[in-house]
Amino acid sequence: MVPGIGFSPDRFLQGRLFSYGDAQRYRLGVNYNHVPVNRAKVEVNEYHRDGAMRADGNYGGDLWRVLTEDKKQILIENTAGDMASVTENIKYRHAVHCYLADPEYGERFTEAAGLCMDKVKELSKLDNNGLIQATLSSTMQSNHD
Repeated sequence: MVPGIGFSPDRFLQGRLFSYGDAQRYRLGVNYNHVPVNRAKVEVNEYHRDGAMRADGNYGGDLWRVLTEDKKQILIENTAGDMASVTENIKYRHAVHCYLADPEYGERFTEAAGLCMDKVKELSKLDNNGLIQATLSSTMQSNHD
């Protein structure tokens, strides 16, 4: 709320107070408030990051563990195939997330993608910001030299 401006007594205009925020969340996603113009002037701990599924705990690992072996194989083959043209740094990020969800899931994706399991395990010890920094495209290339 802008200082010095109050809510309108008009019920129609009051309804818009909700619709504008909802429109921003719909258009930009759960991280709409990371856009500078939408960012609060003071730090806010809102516990949302990367979408709704992130708040539901280890959804990826839970799903992996209920899949039958043939469905696990299909998932690994499809994911590795679909990510074949993706840069190696992004493949490593995905492999780390798979490994954190369930070690078997991460190991199987890592092998299918032709990545180094030791590197995935090393990267999995980092927090999210550390993972992003360690897997920036230029950082990954300099680590190979």
